Amino acid sequence: MQKDQPFGEDFDRDFITLTDEDGNTFEMELIDVIEHNDTFYHAFAPAEEDEQEDDEDALGILVMKSVEENNEEMLATIEDEGELQEVFAIFLQRFLDGAEEDAEEEELGEKQ
Repeated sequence: MQKDQPFGEDFDRDFITLTDEDGNTFEMELIDVIEHNDTFYHAFAPAEEDEQEDDEDALGILVMKSVEENNEEMLATIEDEGELQEVFAIFLQRFLDGAEEDAEEEELGEKQ
């Protein structure tokens, strides 16, 4: 998948297994990547939505950033609430823009 590819575009699905501080693992699907202020941010969604719909603690969209630690690129949680809100708003706008484009394409297809 290319970096900075908007939501809704056709691309190969990428999955990753994340482990939280309690040792719980979660299979997540990478749904978008953006570069903002010289940092790459990754948006993930649960890979198995059907199983989690009934779970009150089901995961929603997870946003993480790329950081370099010991010359190795890793994903990290975003500690700063303002940074998280700013980046989430960008992902949300990209999603909405992609959904709007998809609706317009469907409408054009129906008219032909």
